[in-house]
This record gives sequence, C-alpha cells and structure tokens, in this order.
Amino acid sequence: RNPWDMELSWYTYNVQTETAPHHKQVTSYTDFNDYVRRHLDEHGRLLAPGPQAKYVQDEHRKIIVDRVLRYESLTEDFAAVIEHLGFDNIVLDQFNQSYHPPWPEAYTADTFDLVRDLVRPDIEAFGYGDDPAEYGIAVS
Repeated sequence: RNPWDMELSWYTYNVQTETAPHHKQVTSYTDFNDYVRRHLDEHGRLLAPGPQAKYVQDEHRKIIVDRVLRYESLTEDFAAVIEHLGFDNIVLDQFNQSYHPPWPEAYTADTFDLVRDLVRPDIEAFGYGDDPAEYGIAVS
C-alpha cells in the first residue's frame, strides 16, 4: 500500500473508531497534519506499523515472495493471482475500512517529507515516487 495512504488510513481509522487502540491519543490532535508533526516530535515515530517491506524482504532486503500486490490495484492484482492459481468463485473481502479524502489532499509538503523519511524502505522496495509534486502536493 502506498505508505502515505497507509499512514493516513491508520490515523483515520483510529479517529473514527472509538474502540480502536489509539482512538483517545489521536483525537487529541487537531487534525492529521498536527498528528504527524507533534507525534513525531514527541515520540520519534507514528502509530502505524511502519514500513511494510519488512514483511516481504529477507535480511539482505531481497523480496522473498513471488508477487507483491498493491492496495491501489488490489482488485485487479488479486483477480490475476486467483486466475493464475486456477481458483474460481473467490471473493476478496473488505473490512476495517476508514473513510477519508484521497491521501494527497491530507498532506502538506512538510508532512509528506516527514513521513517520507519514515517510509523510505517501502519507497525503495516497491517503487513509490518520493516527490510530493508527483502526487499533486504543492511544494512551497
């Protein structure tokens, strides 16, 4: 999953779900950008699980799975895997969704940069661009 989208989704889920583990903590921030700035300043990390590459790489940072599916194209990628395996009638279930605007709208150039530093392993492993302008985020 796009690492910037994942950070926003994690934050939003915790804001919207009173039973979420970090609900009380994240609702103490004014908004997502305040959370990124202040939480990083106070704790040195964000609450999301961090880079995803660690789940599919060995100790030499080599991808150890046959295929990495992208959340941004999950329906199509999942269908391709199911077809490749020769399975029929398997439905991709969706749950624990959070609802938020498209992630580039939630970031400033500053918070994009702060998150970029945290998710560098995903950028490198999965080929995400690291220029905010590429995603339509205005750079001042």
